Amino acid sequence: AMYHYAKFDGKKKVFRFNNEEELRDMLAKLEKSSYDYKFLIQDCIPGDDTYMRVLTCYCDQNHKVRFASLGRTLLEDHTPTAIGNPVAIVNEVNPEIVAAATKFLEHIGYTGFANFDIKYDERDGKFKFFEINVRLGRSNFYVTGSGFNTVKWIVDDYIYNKLDDYTVADNINLYTVVPKGVIKKYVPDSDFKSLALKLWSEGKVSEPLFYSADRNLKHNFYARAAYINQFRKFRKYF
Repeated sequence: AMYHYAKFDGKKKVFRFNNEEELRDMLAKLEKSSYDYKFLIQDCIPGDDTYMRVLTCYCDQNHKVRFASLGRTLLEDHTPTAIGNPVAIVNEVNPEIVAAATKFLEHIGYTGFANFDIKYDERDGKFKFFEINVRLGRSNFYVTGSGFNTVKWIVDDYIYNKLDDYTVADNINLYTVVPKGVIKKYVPDSDFKSLALKLWSEGKVSEPLFYSADRNLKHNFYARAAYINQFRKFRKYF
């Protein structure tokens, strides 16, 4: 939140530095802004957008993981202020990732929703957990779109005091906030591009910007405009 309001030349959500000079130059500019907290530096793991995973978990009042839903990112936003945000996700099952997250969350006594950003590192064949967001992610509709309503877990836990032992989402669905044409052109892996288009043709696709029961013309106009604008954004920044 503090970084959101900071203003300085060259501001981005994520930086990639090629040398120490570039890092020091950015930090010097950052120091002149309103931001006065820590700045995290991580190893840059190689790989395109499809190497990323997003994992959503729910831990109950007793700190037990009751739900997990994994998605493979097909395409990310590439604008400087939103880079890294998934814009197309397909559900995936990977017991290794879910087991690691479950062990961590239960070890620290976590409660509520947790959202992980994960990337596969082809250098050693391991998945690297970047961070945990202590909330639902902005793209969490990839969970709902595959048939698992996130609200259910809170209601069952705190209203009915009843949860299933453990549920791992296994329905395959495409989540997207970009039009089909952007997926066709910019998803870097041909196999995953084909999978996305196949799911779309089968009707296994969720587009949270649109809701058939919403007849509000203003909303629908802005949603369509946002879709059209994605072509311009990807041409400029991808």
